[in-house]
Amino acid sequence: MLDFITLAVNSGIDRDLVIQAYKRINGGYYVSISYAKSPILYELDSWPRKYVRKPFLAWLQRSQPEMIDKVISLFVTLDVHILHAVSSSLTGLPLNSRVISQDIDNVFSEIKKEATSLGLTIYPEKEELGVNYSLLKDMIIDLVDKRKAEISLDIKDILEDIAYDSEFMEKLKSSKSWIKTVSRGKALKAMILENKFDEFVESEKIKLLYLLASRSLYFDRSLLSNGISNTLNSIRNPDPELASQLNELVDQMKKKLSYF
Repeated sequence: MLDFITLAVNSGIDRDLVIQAYKRINGGYYVSISYAKSPILYELDSWPRKYVRKPFLAWLQRSQPEMIDKVISLFVTLDVHILHAVSSSLTGLPLNSRVISQDIDNVFSEIKKEATSLGLTIYPEKEELGVNYSLLKDMIIDLVDKRKAEISLDIKDILEDIAYDSEFMEKLKSSKSWIKTVSRGKALKAMILENKFDEFVESEKIKLLYLLASRSLYFDRSLLSNGISNTLNSIRNPDPELASQLNELVDQMKKKLSYF
């Protein structure tokens, strides 16, 4: 399967430069999502931070590598296009080239804004590329399958994992010694017994909203119409549709967990 590095090198970019840039953006968002635990889409909550981190921008200012505009333009374009293509595949809705282009422009706008705020004068600028998107087929299929697999899981099992691995659970263990004996798969019940379930929901609200946005395809429908940043904002500050889904999930879990 082709990866970002291979695609970049095949585009005529020096391999060493590609690898250096790739490492400094931690592989971009495709890689993060590929290896993410549920909720998968929570990896996007930092968008587009990987491209605007101070160490990355400082490295560019210091080293001033040639062809960096092309490298970052390619990585950003691939990340954006893959996200849109996955959403299109899951919903059956068409791609919107205007929205895709705006999403790419927005990343470079954020790069410029952050670099300027840091007093940097050299930063990546968008370069128009001729990308053969058919080469991304395997990457797109990979993420579509990963999303479908998550959607098919019992949501209670996902919530149990989120609860068990949460900081909230660690704090609960420190205040209630018996919680330390609770096994994975029983975390939610323990929280119900301690009347801490609502507090858990509040502490992990953002993750739960991303999970619901993925399972209901809210994320995908919104992404194709409104773009990445607008969609993420509508998840972080949920509109009535998502807020209603969260309330329903909480009620459903409380009823289910109330029975021994």
